[in-house]
Amino acid sequence: MRLLGLALGAWLMAGCYYYRPLEQTPSTEMYVSAALSDSGTERLWRYLGPDVASVRGRLLSADDSAYGMSVYAVDLRHGSSLSWKGERVVLQRQWVDGFAERRFSLGRTTLAGGISVAAFILTVQAFKIAGNGSSGGGGGGKPR
Repeated sequence: MRLLGLALGAWLMAGCYYYRPLEQTPSTEMYVSAALSDSGTERLWRYLGPDVASVRGRLLSADDSAYGMSVYAVDLRHGSSLSWKGERVVLQRQWVDGFAERRFSLGRTTLAGGISVAAFILTVQAFKIAGNGSSGGGGGGKPR
């Protein structure tokens, strides 16, 4: 029963997400990816870093002129991603080309969780087999 509980916990920890383009303005508290325009990348390079393509995080505020975000990562144009720790960034509306919403992927989570659970169970079984060997008897007499 404990093994089943641990396996379920491993499955839940393997949560996978994807980003789906949004047609409308996102609402606050949504987890989004904001694609930056070329002028946005140029204007924000000193704060976000050079060559930033998009900013991922939680939308904190949105008004007529800007979006406030708690940033968890920035994606660079050449494909790499840099982690952030939730710092607040203000993006002017004219610097944002569009938004994508973070969505939970049941299929990917099931696949990743299934692989994790199977690996966990196989590891536990391997250690049970390896642990059943006989212990070698100690050596001779008293220490000198």
